[in-house]
Amino acid sequence: MDLTQYIADRSGVEDVDIGYLKTVVRMSGPELTTQNTLLETRIKDLQSFEQSAAVESLPHFVTAADKLANIRDLAQELKTASSECLEMSLAVLRPSEHPYNAIKALLANEMLVYSQINRVQELMALPEYVKDCVMDGDFNKALDVAGVAARLHVRYPQSQLVLQIQNEVNRSMEGLKVTLYRSLRETSKLSILTKAVGHLRKLTSDNAQLEQDFIEARWLFIQDQWQAIPESTKTGQPYTYLKRVIEIHREQVFAVISAVNTVFKFDKTTSNVSRSVGDLEEKTMETNAKTNTNVNTNTNTNTRDNYNISQFTRKSILALFTMLKSQAPLIKNPSERTSLWLQLAFCSSSLGRVGADFWDLLDEEIMSKQEWYDARQNQQEMASRASRSILST
Repeated sequence: MDLTQYIADRSGVEDVDIGYLKTVVRMSGPELTTQNTLLETRIKDLQSFEQSAAVESLPHFVTAADKLANIRDLAQELKTASSECLEMSLAVLRPSEHPYNAIKALLANEMLVYSQINRVQELMALPEYVKDCVMDGDFNKALDVAGVAARLHVRYPQSQLVLQIQNEVNRSMEGLKVTLYRSLRETSKLSILTKAVGHLRKLTSDNAQLEQDFIEARWLFIQDQWQAIPESTKTGQPYTYLKRVIEIHREQVFAVISAVNTVFKFDKTTSNVSRSVGDLEEKTMETNAKTNTNVNTNTNTNTRDNYNISQFTRKSILALFTMLKSQAPLIKNPSERTSLWLQLAFCSSSLGRVGADFWDLLDEEIMSKQEWYDARQNQQEMASRASRSILST
């Protein structure tokens, strides 16, 4: 047998390089030693290369192993979900205690939602759209969107998605209510007040409570206006301070009563302001009772409205008198006192057009009888001259 073939057979290695073995067989002893050293060096190089390659590839192996683990987990979740879906489908298809028509209606509603997935996505954006409208002050659009959400819930009462959308829209509308109620206290423009009340009427079904909240908010606004007068004016310039107080009272009380009659469309017959602050409520109710004798029972609303206005008028007059009693004695200049009482007389006369005349309620703690009489006479004379001047033109 050939020596080369013998060595190849004994090596137990497949695909032996016969040509290389023939070369080795012909080598001398020193050449074999050199060849052996060369082979050992190459083996070490290969081992070093394998180790470095293993170290560099380890993160890739780890990442691949993690991804394979995730794939196995997802496959298991998919298998579990498929099993649950199968059980749910079988539960629907099996005969149950519920009538078939109820199940059919439920499935029809759900299938309708899923078949309109694009529109569903638009509906899911409604709450954010409402928030944007409220922040931008576009209250009409916010109310329109809230109406759409409410109608959807009426049409699809069993849809959890529609219910969730309506709840989120309702939460946004609560923020709108807070903004509108705040505007009732912060603004003096009748147009803004009218719009705010109109929006609030769409958000609440208790119109009586809304009327009461409106009057209370306007009363707080008047108090804020009084408190905004500089403290230095109050302590050092009582004449200037009281003129500003009377001006605010005339403008704002007149505006509030006019706004109530306009915004809430009350009966234009207002209750007469009592001649005594102490019995203002009683006389107001008596006046309304007399009015009700000639009208039907629907005038109960007017009675309530007149009562609310009378309460507001009473509070404002009491507050005005308190400030007059504390500051008027500090004014010693006769001309300033005359000018102040004349302004007060015009204020009372102006408010008399809306049933809030308070001139007869003034007592000597505020001004003397002579000052009271002179101021009224001067006011009536000036008003008469103004009327004749207007008629002559």
